Amino acid sequence: MQVFPYFFALILWLICPAGNAAGQMPVQKLSGFENAVAISASTALGEIFVLDAEQAKIFKYDKSLKPAGFAGGYGIDKEAFDTPTDLSASDGVNIYVTDRGNQRVVQYDRWLNFISALPELPLSTTSSSSESSSFKISSDIWRPISLSVSAQGELFILEETSRQVIKINPYNFPKTAFERNSLLRFGGFNSGRGNLIDPYQVEVSRSGMVFVADRGRKCVMIYDQFGNFINRIGGDELEALHGIGTTEVLSQNQRKDILLVANGKKVSVFEAGPKSNFQLETEIETEPLLNEPIPVVTDVAVVQGNLFVLTPKALFVVKYESAIRH
Repeated sequence: MQVFPYFFALILWLICPAGNAAGQMPVQKLSGFENAVAISASTALGEIFVLDAEQAKIFKYDKSLKPAGFAGGYGIDKEAFDTPTDLSASDGVNIYVTDRGNQRVVQYDRWLNFISALPELPLSTTSSSSESSSFKISSDIWRPISLSVSAQGELFILEETSRQVIKINPYNFPKTAFERNSLLRFGGFNSGRGNLIDPYQVEVSRSGMVFVADRGRKCVMIYDQFGNFINRIGGDELEALHGIGTTEVLSQNQRKDILLVANGKKVSVFEAGPKSNFQLETEIETEPLLNEPIPVVTDVAVVQGNLFVLTPKALFVVKYESAIRH
């Protein structure tokens, strides 16, 4: 891990006080990114991690949003990135990063010390209607582009070449061809109504639902943790689909999944209904909320009651309940 000898000059930490304009709510802003593409957080600890693809670095912030370190940099060394695309820090212990260019998934601890790089995973393509009946393709086309960690600590990795999600136990990585071919894979070419066209990001909720943002379908595909296709969310209203995030609400003594979708300059909020039918609850217009123009929302997250809105150049933080009522 590298510390911040100069980072306070790089990051402008701006807290906009309440009441400086009529109807304006307090907004915190972190600037200094070049092309921020993903955000993830430890829900328990409140630590925030932002991935900047242009700088090829992970930036860490503590629960007070003060800079707390960074790691990475462009290159092919074990602690460098070529084309980082996504990260997950939700388990509070590990930080996982998909590096499409270096064809690997890199693991750090929460202090951004390098731990390991998951070995290249030879891909499989199906030769029958069952995705478990497959033969091996050369590992040199392995392209992990997104990942998410379940509440049980399992990795759900979105692979670009085969357009499928691969479920892996990071503590028991497959070593033989038989073990690799036994991995759960779904969303691929033979998945019927659940096949992915142009998947961009995967996110697993605490309840175990797997969401995949599919730009080709202009929707979010929903699967259970065993890879069974359940439903889809959106359509024409998600034409500018980017990152997705999940949270929960307590309704009638039951926890319900909430899906947040970065959709152009808006954040679309969907709530789970009966039989996993998600209904659009609200669309957050970010420019009037943040009181400044933005190019696009690249990712979104809810952590400890705060809504995090990531753009290529800045991260904005507002109270979630206030944002959805704005």
